Amino acid sequence: MLKATMRYGAVRAKVMAMQGKLLTEDDFSRLCECRGLSDIVSYLRGHKGWGDIIAELPTPVTPDRLVRAVSERVWRESEKLYRFSNIDDKTFLRFSLCRGEYTLILAAMRRLISEDSGGDEAAYGFYRIKSSVDTTALATCKNWEELLDAVSGSIFEGGLRKLTADPDTRLPNYREASVLLENTYYREVFSYISKKYAGLGKMQLEELLGREADLLNIISLLRLQRYFPGSLEKADRLLIPIHYRLSPALTEAIIRARNEAEALELLKKSKYGQSFSDISGSRLESVYENAMSGFCRKLIRVAEPSVCTAQAYLALKEIECKRLLRVIEAVKCGIDPEKAL
Repeated sequence: MLKATMRYGAVRAKVMAMQGKLLTEDDFSRLCECRGLSDIVSYLRGHKGWGDIIAELPTPVTPDRLVRAVSERVWRESEKLYRFSNIDDKTFLRFSLCRGEYTLILAAMRRLISEDSGGDEAAYGFYRIKSSVDTTALATCKNWEELLDAVSGSIFEGGLRKLTADPDTRLPNYREASVLLENTYYREVFSYISKKYAGLGKMQLEELLGREADLLNIISLLRLQRYFPGSLEKADRLLIPIHYRLSPALTEAIIRARNEAEALELLKKSKYGQSFSDISGSRLESVYENAMSGFCRKLIRVAEPSVCTAQAYLALKEIECKRLLRVIEAVKCGIDPEKAL
């Protein structure tokens, strides 16, 4: 404990300070009362965790600029913690870049699908410098071949090159690419932790990322049960290839459940039972976010300080940004934001 405190005490102090600037449930309630994007911008401008980002945006703030600023916020926080960490932990924290890379790859694919010739804006500077993906080439690629060239040398290149492009669109299936990118990320990060990571907090990292993968898989299965029960037989193709506490046997039982209620009964008896005790009618994204947020806050608060402290905070920040993006989208479309949360 003394070693952890000496080595990571400063990291925990920084994370605690950054955590104190996250949007609270009261903040989200107030954001849901906003009638337009200008109201959201005004509220964020006065918030201690978002005022600096809003101040950088040219006025008037356009919807696209606001969405991009929110999306990049996790990257900026990653940079702060990366620069604050020691050399050994920087190797692990580079995986946060990989997480951002597959977001950029999917954005480029969406642009190619929509046949938008304008190109994306360049990635945030820290990513351009540290990323193994050529983010500038990715932002301006005009076809699938150029996209593959842009990701050359990254952990995603091999899998993407194996995808089959449709002869008409000359692009692979977007959903297949999305699943491949996510699965590649988790497979690579788990391989690194188990085989190469020698720092403090190894078990905590495994638990954090294992729980994250398990919960994402559970949510995917419940989404299929709720909306696409006829596709459950193909569920294995969609799941992250990690079994932490969600055993293959339980996964198979959920797939074979007759309906969502039966699947939930199985989950209530599992190690994740508390997170699924009463979710009838809840948004599945919210169930995941609540479960992960509670666990990450507990890790930051009570666990021995380690690189996992930084990783737990980044998970919280990612959840905050995704929730904020849903509020922005709802207000923009004239939908009740509370229903998006």
